[in-house]
Amino acid sequence: MKNKDVRYYDIDAARTFVMFVAVFIHGSNVYSPHDPMRTANTERFYIFDWFSSALHMFISPTFFIVGGFFSIFLLERYGLKKFVLKRFSRVGIPMVFALLTVNVLEHFLRYRDHFAPRDGALDFWAYLSSDHLAKVFAQGEWLHIWFLVQLALSFLVVITGCAIFQQLKLKGDFFLKILDRLVRIATFGPVPVLTLILCLTGLQFAAITLSTLLPAPYSPFQVAGIGIISPYNFAFYFVYFLAGLCLYWNNRLYETVFKWEIWMVPLALVSLALQIKPEFFELPTALENAVFGLHLALKWITILTTLKLFHHYFRDKPSKTLLHMSDATMTVYVFHHVFVYLLGDFFVSIHWPVFIEWAIIVTASVSAAMAIHLFLVKPSTIMRFIINGQTGTPRSIAKPKPVLKETGAS
Repeated sequence: MKNKDVRYYDIDAARTFVMFVAVFIHGSNVYSPHDPMRTANTERFYIFDWFSSALHMFISPTFFIVGGFFSIFLLERYGLKKFVLKRFSRVGIPMVFALLTVNVLEHFLRYRDHFAPRDGALDFWAYLSSDHLAKVFAQGEWLHIWFLVQLALSFLVVITGCAIFQQLKLKGDFFLKILDRLVRIATFGPVPVLTLILCLTGLQFAAITLSTLLPAPYSPFQVAGIGIISPYNFAFYFVYFLAGLCLYWNNRLYETVFKWEIWMVPLALVSLALQIKPEFFELPTALENAVFGLHLALKWITILTTLKLFHHYFRDKPSKTLLHMSDATMTVYVFHHVFVYLLGDFFVSIHWPVFIEWAIIVTASVSAAMAIHLFLVKPSTIMRFIINGQTGTPRSIAKPKPVLKETGAS
């Protein structure tokens, strides 16, 4: 059993990193040919496709692994009832706020730019009762907030599972013993991490395949007429969340994932450079599935290398800079996207070198969101609760405690 009082500086650093790097992805999408942000800016450069795709290899997956890890950490610390309340406030309230404010605002800007006259005559208040906005909610077009929707659903699965365990009075030890046996199989061989990558790839491929057997797997399922998320996307990313749960539960898996193996760094760099995807080729179905499986394996290489790097360099090194960034991650994530969109529009008529425009878009978006956090959110208890889901004072750095390193079931 791990220490419930420890602060995992390395994993928290990884979470902070991926949340901030998401701004680089969305800034790149302003100029990306295949995954454009669809601002009024029509300049397109393939280098941004490659860069955005490279970051996508590990950014979202790493975040969900961290989310799964900390969900069990908090569940053990607080118990089920308090865990439900804390996750609702930390994720649910900021998610609802973002969906009803910045998400609506950005959809209005997109509608203004692409479907309405560009003379500014479209009224925002009229848009709130428009058919277009109703369609946005019905189809679950959540822009970057899908991240929080997926996370909230993943927490809901954990809460439901725990409630069922309690209702049936099942013992967790039996489950942990099964997990330990599966982990031993998944880490068998002279290079356990490679075996683990193959097993995780197979698990994810199976989950995705099963999701496609459901009706309308690529369309968001609806609750009370509101689109949530597609079964395919949920299955794709829930595997990462599940891996995070197991990472906390099993020390053998923890040691395999975080053991420093420098040879994985060049392997991850090659994986990022190649970015092998089925859509790059015209292939028969069997080969297309094989290439997709290879793509999943390359993703796992980059994900595990990211976790190893942060564990190696940040395990026992608390940082005030990191703490401030970590405290602001939710604010930055919620607000940066609309600033990226507005700045993308701004540069339509300026025509500066594209890399300078991109750098300004990313820097200015982060700076604007950080300013909102420092001057509006952090000083106000109400704003911290609504936007960050925090009910207490901002965190301070505590002396790190060692993480237990036993092998076997935890």
